Amino acid sequence: SHFRYRFVEQMAVARATFKLPLPSENPDNIKGHPGFLPWSINEHYLKLVSAFSYLKVFEEQGTAAEIANAHANVIYRMGILSHFVGDTSQPLHTTKHYNGWVDENPKEYTVSRRFHAWIDGGFFKATASPDRTALLGRLKPAGLIKRPEARDDASGQFQAIMKYVLAQHQLVEPLYQLEKEKKLSPDTPAAGRVFLEGQLLKGSKMLGNLWFTAWKEAPPDRFLQSYLAKRKLE
Repeated sequence: SHFRYRFVEQMAVARATFKLPLPSENPDNIKGHPGFLPWSINEHYLKLVSAFSYLKVFEEQGTAAEIANAHANVIYRMGILSHFVGDTSQPLHTTKHYNGWVDENPKEYTVSRRFHAWIDGGFFKATASPDRTALLGRLKPAGLIKRPEARDDASGQFQAIMKYVLAQHQLVEPLYQLEKEKKLSPDTPAAGRVFLEGQLLKGSKMLGNLWFTAWKEAPPDRFLQSYLAKRKLE
């Protein structure tokens, strides 16, 4: 099954094998541990595929109430997926430097414990909200995510998801550099706004691609088809 959380067991084995040292100060019990973000995105993507597979059958064979419930379930799954995909577009969610630079800091990046909140929304509140109309005009239509040639590596869209996560991780230091140069300041926000609005677009594009691909990949659920066909005969 896709939902057996085997990756948790694999991570535990890797952690025990390599015996990575934990930081001496670790009050939140997460420093030194890998995150589950790419696996979580893939899990919720596959749950959306499942929801679409039920919807397709109910739209053909179900009652009005069943169709409405299937629609609601799809919307719920789309919303949960959007949380994780959106979080990934914020580079600080991909790094141990998630709330101020930690460990060696030769470039003297900020160590402020308010940095994460500032990027999450504080910047836009202090300056101006993103121009939604302008951003929508820059969005491209959702596209189908191509399947990798080798399907043995992982189920779902794990490879595309990991590529997306790694791309956002590459922007951690550029984001800190913007702060160092005071380009995330309310007094000089132009460059910071370009960067952060660009991240909103990247997250939106990836989310739309995953939604669209989930719909296209979802086969009608055969068990449900059989059950509803039998019900009709009774």
